[in-house]
Amino acid sequence: MVKARGNKAQEVTRVEAGQAVDTTGSAPRRVGLALLLVTLLSLVVYGHMLEPGKTLYSPYSDFIAGGLATKTILYQSIQEGRGIPFWRNDQLSGYQGLTHPLSLYTYPLHVPFLIAPPMTAIGWAQWLQFLAAGVSMYFLGAVLGLRFWPRLLMAAAALMSFKLILATYAGWCLGMVALMPAMMAAVMYLMQRPTLGRALLTALVGALCLHTGHLQLLYYIMLFILAYWLWQWVGWIRRREWKVLGKTTGYLVAAGVLAVGMTSYLLIPMASGAKMISRGEGSYQFLTTHSLESRQLATLFYPEALGSPVDDNYRRNDQIGANELWEDEAYFGLIPLILAVAGAILGWRRPITKYLAICFVVSLIVTADTPILKLLYAGMPGFKLFRCPARFLFLTSFFGMVLAGIGAEEVLARLRARGLNRWIPALVIPLALALMTVEGHYYSNRYLTMVPQKYAMPETSYSRFFAEDRSAFRIAPVGRGTINYGWAAPMGLHVITGYDGVNYRQYQGYFNMLQFNKVLPPRAQLWYDLRFDPCAPQEVPLRPSQGRNNADLLDILNVKYVVSRWPLRLEPGHFKEAAAFEKEQVFGFYQGMALSNIFIYRNEGAAGQAYWAQEAVAASNEDDLAARMRASEDLRRTAVVLCDPQALPAKLTPSAGPAEVEQAYEGYYRVKTDRPVEGYLVISDVWHPGWRARLDGVPVPLYRTNYALMGVRIGPSKHELVLEFRPSHWAAALGVSLASGAAVLLLATLGAIRRVRRVKSNNTKQGSAVSG
Repeated sequence: MVKARGNKAQEVTRVEAGQAVDTTGSAPRRVGLALLLVTLLSLVVYGHMLEPGKTLYSPYSDFIAGGLATKTILYQSIQEGRGIPFWRNDQLSGYQGLTHPLSLYTYPLHVPFLIAPPMTAIGWAQWLQFLAAGVSMYFLGAVLGLRFWPRLLMAAAALMSFKLILATYAGWCLGMVALMPAMMAAVMYLMQRPTLGRALLTALVGALCLHTGHLQLLYYIMLFILAYWLWQWVGWIRRREWKVLGKTTGYLVAAGVLAVGMTSYLLIPMASGAKMISRGEGSYQFLTTHSLESRQLATLFYPEALGSPVDDNYRRNDQIGANELWEDEAYFGLIPLILAVAGAILGWRRPITKYLAICFVVSLIVTADTPILKLLYAGMPGFKLFRCPARFLFLTSFFGMVLAGIGAEEVLARLRARGLNRWIPALVIPLALALMTVEGHYYSNRYLTMVPQKYAMPETSYSRFFAEDRSAFRIAPVGRGTINYGWAAPMGLHVITGYDGVNYRQYQGYFNMLQFNKVLPPRAQLWYDLRFDPCAPQEVPLRPSQGRNNADLLDILNVKYVVSRWPLRLEPGHFKEAAAFEKEQVFGFYQGMALSNIFIYRNEGAAGQAYWAQEAVAASNEDDLAARMRASEDLRRTAVVLCDPQALPAKLTPSAGPAEVEQAYEGYYRVKTDRPVEGYLVISDVWHPGWRARLDGVPVPLYRTNYALMGVRIGPSKHELVLEFRPSHWAAALGVSLASGAAVLLLATLGAIRRVRRVKSNNTKQGSAVSG
């Protein structure tokens, strides 16, 4: 009995130190019970998202506006036997598929999108994200040494987080929001006792987090993990624990290298193409969209203190995006908030409590537009890539929920210490869980609306009109709400506009020339909309006030149709009215479903997917490209090529000859040519260094043409040209990922063999001792 009491005292000491303990709550039976309870809670609160025939819908949904198309491209490519697509053509005239940060084609928790249509898969995928948030928070509680009920309360708080519900309402992939506890738990677990097994676990969790695509939140949480690591460093140095310091640091670095290595097939192409992305041109004003204001602190206590977009009464201020409550919300539950305060006060003796409380305050401070935020913007590498500092509130909620777990532990300990009947403390947490579940169920059903799939993705007369045209073509929608960009891929359409935060600078320049006849300075841009003025539609973009007729920029993009919600006055002869439909369903982002007239105009000058230029002019740089394009009378006739003049044919003739595209899909073209003289072939797809050209099986140079497109020099006679897209440095990047994965598997196997041998050796020694 004395020995048992001594062990108990040692356990309490370790808990107070913020270290993990092997209590009865960590027994396999308790873990299984916890997983079962978290799963049941997730079904109670979010089970309605799994209803057959329905899908998640919100007027503010990024999924409806963009993610639906992204996942449709994936599902269709899988169903057609082509595997995961590297390229996509449904919007912005073509851009990256797999290696886009938000495609998430290989994110494990998005496996439903591989096996079911996106409208069906979205509910299951989001439910898995909520479940992952609860489970990972439970294990973080275990790493912190908390008992069963406090861990379960932490899991429930994460599972029913109002921030997660709002993010889902906004159509986000929860990704890193859900996995922040897993990342923190893995690092803390390794730092408590650095071993090979824990390092490999940290590497796997890190690789999973790198697959989430939401690099902003991963970047933010890594800043706080770095602070935790430095804080531990100071303690080791003060105690002169050099061996622990070196071993822990070595294992952490190794885990990080392996995590990055396993994700290199995504990260290396992303990094190599970073200079092409317009997002890097974000200004401080772009960053500080949704910086926190003092009155928003009221949402810490009541989530709809400032109104709600559901009731259309939330107005943050007069800024654009005034309905975006999910960006400004600080609420993570009233019960968790009360317990977090209790945890900070009652558990202050725990070193981990000090760290968490400081992180909670710091994460709240940096959401506001202050000199601290300006300092981070100016001096912290990578910080300026991300907008909306209010997204630090996701971390504020996270730290608050962890403090709530400590608060629950402290409250239960004091109830037991007062000698209350055993059933009283045993009911405290279940009662709190019941109240949290009621609240979570209410807000889940209030915000996560399910509608019939045909409502969110309607069948329209104009989509049937386009389906009857069997040729390959692009569409130029006029205005943002004419054809919802998220509907393009499901409707089988290719549009030149789009909604995407990670887009190419060269296409941004091309789009500027189309609308303004000049290339504007690159900037961070989310939307690409053709801005016709309904009062004077002839002025923009086809006849800008600067002078030249820019219809040829639509021609060489293979734009066969211009679509508008109002009648247009376009160039006679070049454009002809093709169809008009009344009361068609449209989706306005932040407005929802509506009815509108649709007017369709056929472009008689569309050049096709591949066409012969009658003249090729070399340009030395981007500025020269733009200048020569502005000087050209007809870009369908003249190709302006970024190359050395010697790379182009000395003379081109208008000699006829077919250029037949025999096969084309995402990231692939096969073109048959037959021309009696040498020519220059232009492909109406966006240039990227990942495109490769082979002429009759032999690699040939592929040139950036007309600022954003691509072209190739082809000799006389019959040829077969094959264009294929692969992410930059794909072979090397995939090799690094495979090698890293193999290294993790090998090290895990060697570690398992070593443990088995150690157990056998110990059993042998114990048997010998008993025999003796």
